[in-house]
Amino acid sequence: MWKIIILMDPAKYSYHTTVSRQIQFTLESDGHTVTILNINSCVPDHECLHKIIELQPDVLITLDLAGFRFRTQAGEIALNMLPTKNLNLIWGNKPEYAPLLRKKLSLSMLFYDVSGADNRLTELYPNLLYYRFSGTLDSFPQIWSDFTRDVQLQ
Repeated sequence: MWKIIILMDPAKYSYHTTVSRQIQFTLESDGHTVTILNINSCVPDHECLHKIIELQPDVLITLDLAGFRFRTQAGEIALNMLPTKNLNLIWGNKPEYAPLLRKKLSLSMLFYDVSGADNRLTELYPNLLYYRFSGTLDSFPQIWSDFTRDVQLQ
């Protein structure tokens, strides 16, 4: 089974605590080890990155691009540099996503839109190479199944 970290930002999105616990329950029921990390619990940001690196996760799950604010010295998204598969759950086309999705994105980053609609984000963000709309978050078991198949973790 895999080590998984869920990055959340409950100060910005009040539903992150509930959503991260639901995902944790689902994944732990399948035998995975899951750690939830509030990105605001680390000051400065590089402390969160050190925690992630120390835990050596196989999979990193972000909610609403939590953790994308972590930068390298060159200004790139630091999560791009991690040796993990990244499942990024997004909720539609929020304006705060724009500056983050315009940046260079790793090929290991897969984006699943749980807003219930196809927001056609690949047309807006050419660096977003893998985008799938997936209905709602209630379908997380299906999202997880698709993700593990797509990144060949099965």
